[in-house]
Amino acid sequence: IIAAFEPGRQTHDYLGELVRPGTRLLGIYLLQSVFTFSYISLLSVVGERCAVRLRTRLFQCLIEQNIVFFDTHRTGELVNRLSGDVQDFKSSFKLVISQGLRGITQTVGCIISLFILSPQMTAMVGVIVPVMIIIGTFIGIRLRYWSREAQGQVAMSTAVADEALGNIRTVRAFAMEDKELSLYQHQLEKSCWLNQRLGLGIA
Repeated sequence: IIAAFEPGRQTHDYLGELVRPGTRLLGIYLLQSVFTFSYISLLSVVGERCAVRLRTRLFQCLIEQNIVFFDTHRTGELVNRLSGDVQDFKSSFKLVISQGLRGITQTVGCIISLFILSPQMTAMVGVIVPVMIIIGTFIGIRLRYWSREAQGQVAMSTAVADEALGNIRTVRAFAMEDKELSLYQHQLEKSCWLNQRLGLGIA
């Protein structure tokens, strides 16, 4: 197109010169939109179906537990596991799948491009990257442990609030408002510290 518009060329059919590349570009955009729609729709359907199955199986396991289990576990904690944790899993599942597919595609493309440019550099990267992956794996294990600990503490603070509000008549009868507030605030402070530690670890 640029060569066609040089001063020495006698042509004024600018739109005609742009029709063919413009049509190709439009076709690429349409194809990309179709793939994006299919990708997001499929990911949404799979994520929601997984969440439904997980909630159903978790509720089935909870409802079949012995009475002793419910004596040692608070109702608020169990409900939080059934709702909040499954929601977090669904969000993480969608994020991991989308980022995983994107990362695999980019990695394959980068390896091919790098090998074309320099096979020696490709070999060096092939040695360095596995070491970094191993280090990242150990860091990820620690972060997952901290994440479970933080989620457990959030469930504990929710259970404290649920117990106090569920037995508000008893709390009022013994004038335990300040003590319940102090206990709930203590659980929140501990939860805040655990989440801050998790955030620093991720950073």
